[in-house]
Amino acid sequence: MNVSLFKNEQKDEILAFYKYAYHILKREKDLSPANPLINQTLSNLVHKLSTPIEDAHMILDNPYIQEIKDDMIEHLAAAECDMETYFGSYFAENASSLSDLSSFLYWDNYKELTETEVNKLYDLPFSWKELNHICFIGAGALPLSPLLMSTKLHATIDCLDIEKSAYSVGNALIHRLHKDEQLFYKYKDGEAFNYQDTDLVVIASLVPNKELIIEQIRRTNPNTIIALRSAENLHTLLYHPINIAIIEQLGYQLIGNTVANSFIINSTLFFAYQ
Repeated sequence: MNVSLFKNEQKDEILAFYKYAYHILKREKDLSPANPLINQTLSNLVHKLSTPIEDAHMILDNPYIQEIKDDMIEHLAAAECDMETYFGSYFAENASSLSDLSSFLYWDNYKELTETEVNKLYDLPFSWKELNHICFIGAGALPLSPLLMSTKLHATIDCLDIEKSAYSVGNALIHRLHKDEQLFYKYKDGEAFNYQDTDLVVIASLVPNKELIIEQIRRTNPNTIIALRSAENLHTLLYHPINIAIIEQLGYQLIGNTVANSFIINSTLFFAYQ
């Protein structure tokens, strides 16, 4: 087969499936893993958008994709929250150890993402003190990232969420795994939290109003490092990317980043106050 023809067919396939997935997410009432169609659709969507492709801009710039993208990301966020609640509730009742969570659909992705972030922390081009206290904003009903970080870092971690149901499920899971001496789940708003004793703040990709949270971080502790989970290339069809210029306008400088690949959906941007 002609290479250029194959590439065009690959782009057409991704475009067609994104439109199909959008239709399914808008139509289905149950966006949780209890719905097999949602499981299959989202799994295939992530796989297709994680496959390396040249000229990704031809997909991103497609007029119809531009038209539906923001609404699609909202539906994807709702599906992700339902997925975390589904698995978080199950694990809070059945898990005996962190390894039991490996049956989660995206365990490998989260494991590699957090390992990459921790490795990058120690590679940042500045002199910093030891990490003693971390704050993870948007921990959700399945606080897998903080749980995985706790195995790599000797630091206490505040897990924040403003959704009461997510807090209740996530907190129950932390207690179930006997991790409540290192992880502290708090039903708090990141826009009002005091970061005075925090060395690192990680903000999940689905957290809204990141600029307001960063302003609160700057007010209470401008010396803390901020890690923002973002997206790049075709993964921006799943998550909104961070606008670096806006963060810089708040007085912060990009000091490092991780890079997404076929196994890691999110990239992570690290900022320090100038």
